[in-house]
Amino acid sequence: MVAWLLDKQHIRSNATILEPCAGNGNIAKAVRYSPDIKVITNDIDLKYNCDYNLDATLMDLWIATNPVDWVVTNPPYKAEVLEQIMWNSLQRAQRGVAMILRLTANEPVIRRGYRGDLLMMFADNLRYLITFSAPRPSYTGNGKTDSVTTAWFVWDKNFSWKELGVQSPFQYVVNWR
Repeated sequence: MVAWLLDKQHIRSNATILEPCAGNGNIAKAVRYSPDIKVITNDIDLKYNCDYNLDATLMDLWIATNPVDWVVTNPPYKAEVLEQIMWNSLQRAQRGVAMILRLTANEPVIRRGYRGDLLMMFADNLRYLITFSAPRPSYTGNGKTDSVTTAWFVWDKNFSWKELGVQSPFQYVVNWR
């Protein structure tokens, strides 16, 4: 999935990429095949050999790694954690963010207004929603797949639907009744 993202040039070369939820490093390993991309890894779990072992929901990581061009990650799916990492990524990455997320992450949940606000705030920069299915990816290495389809959500800060004179195809409607 990472190679596909890079091969299609959704993320341009000559970039510094932060992987804030690196785990065993699968994304970072795939990104490092591109010779003109520098990768910085982080995972809160000390068992992983990363450049940093900081909490990606807190600002310490983002201050320590500033500036980064792109954030490329597969963050945890727990709503509060996901939303904070999304917020930090979208605020701090200079060029863009690519996250492997369940398609349900595209729901503008209004629990405390957070994810809905995030999605609406950055809808104009959401350039790609790249869905992978048939078969669904296995993230565990044992062939078992998630019960929900996943996709790359790619926000490109150098891209704007509005500047193209086009309404964003990503519309988020809340409190619609």
